Amino acid sequence: MFLLRLKLYNSNDDTNECVAENEYLFTKGKDLGSVFHMDAPVLNIWQQSNGVKIYNQGNNAALFLFLTDNGSLPQKDFLYFDNNYFCLLPGEERNIQITSDSGSITGKTISIENFVSNNYITLR
Repeated sequence: MFLLRLKLYNSNDDTNECVAENEYLFTKGKDLGSVFHMDAPVLNIWQQSNGVKIYNQGNNAALFLFLTDNGSLPQKDFLYFDNNYFCLLPGEERNIQITSDSGSITGKTISIENFVSNNYITLR
């Protein structure tokens, strides 16, 4: 398996901010079938005041994690993620900022899914 990450940075200011990022998965096989049979990643998830921190403590890549608002429809207070689709290699972590229409994320449940596992966390 080979994961290619491409990032575009804004070099016009002192922040060197990443303005775009894409990830591409390649395998030696004729298709991506082996990806669906990988061992589940071991993720640690911590709530922060304005989102969550996700850390991959396992030995396997967490491929294409997908974060969603797990609220039932119809609802009027949606959650918004600054990044809701990404990969975490072993030892990597990512801070995800979450906002909502009401300004509060308290009591909301988010789903963190990938090809081989699902996690749910209720924000307090």
